[in-house]
Amino acid sequence: MVANFFCGNCCRDFLICTAKQDTGSDEYNLQLSRRRAESVQDYLTKYAGLNIGRIITQWYGRKDPIASNSTEDGQQQNRRVESIVMGLD
Repeated sequence: MVANFFCGNCCRDFLICTAKQDTGSDEYNLQLSRRRAESVQDYLTKYAGLNIGRIITQWYGRKDPIASNSTEDGQQQNRRVESIVMGLD
């Protein structure tokens, strides 16, 4: 379903952002976040057929939380992948 959306917007570029809750070290969280972003990028190029030049990846580790990390629910919300379609008016 997600792959179909990306393929159906063939004239758009995509920004893939990943983040993680704040358990563990900064370095660990940043590397895990990077691997998640690259995993999404690999999936979209291998299985959805997107050109790698259309995908921009960013990773934040435990920076930029969207919820409090003091609860399990908040930590779960902070473990996320966001995709942004670029070039929409």
